[in-house]
Amino acid sequence: MNEEGSINRQQFLRQAGVCFCGCAAILSSTTLLSQEIKQTQDLETPVDKKMQFAHKWVKRFFDIFDKELDEPTRQRILEENGKQCYMQGINQKYPPVSMEKFVEILQEGVGKENCWMERNTVYFNYVRDPRDLRKEDGYCLCPLVEDGPSDLSGTYCHCSVGYVREMFSSSTDQKVEVELLESVKRGGKRCRFKITVV
Repeated sequence: MNEEGSINRQQFLRQAGVCFCGCAAILSSTTLLSQEIKQTQDLETPVDKKMQFAHKWVKRFFDIFDKELDEPTRQRILEENGKQCYMQGINQKYPPVSMEKFVEILQEGVGKENCWMERNTVYFNYVRDPRDLRKEDGYCLCPLVEDGPSDLSGTYCHCSVGYVREMFSSSTDQKVEVELLESVKRGGKRCRFKITVV
């Protein structure tokens, strides 16, 4: 606790899933359930068939999305979706803190090597999930990327840009711009973001 506003760090980090969305956790649990069923049965299950359908559907949808919409429109829509994902995934509104304090809170979850501040810019690397699965092991924020179609459009990553923007702006009450520097979906080893206070 401090004079800038009270915030329960453990609760925030737990709810944010070390800074990423609740809906991803729900989808991830569906994927895990599917994997557990596969291990106990030789036959394909209804869950498997539904997940296969979901993977085909999302791949087809993003192919059409990329073909029919210009790049700025695609980015805007996906970033708005990421913003809504954050807002719905965090059930409790915490009092805003300074950007410096928020960086300290994040460092407790991801380490100082994955979140640091240089003047008015924060560099944030999303490298592991709450279960300590790491990006280098193939883990992705979204199970549709981790366990989904290998050729899913990189446009999908703009959802995380919107998520990170809302996470930083609502936690600090500061306007920020977010740039995606690298992502697993786009061939990187981790998801790296540059957050600039404007």
